[in-house]
Amino acid sequence: MNAMSLYKSKTYLNDIKIAVTSIVNADRLNNTKILITGAGGIIGSAIVDCLIMLRELSGFNIEIYALGRSKDRLEKRF
Repeated sequence: MNAMSLYKSKTYLNDIKIAVTSIVNADRLNNTKILITGAGGIIGSAIVDCLIMLRELSGFNIEIYALGRSKDRLEKRF
């Protein structure tokens, strides 16, 4: 499985959902701006995925800024 197909995997998305629903005091993230460095890597991109899912599930207002070394890779991924 290549890296791009991972993000379409139901198992991966389910794991992200479980992680998001386990965040303690997630309401503190509402109306925030968050910068993720290394967003092109596996850990950074997983954090961005969690924040995106949290925003979708909760309706929170979260601005996500994703930084990485490869603009093309970030544009493909997100």
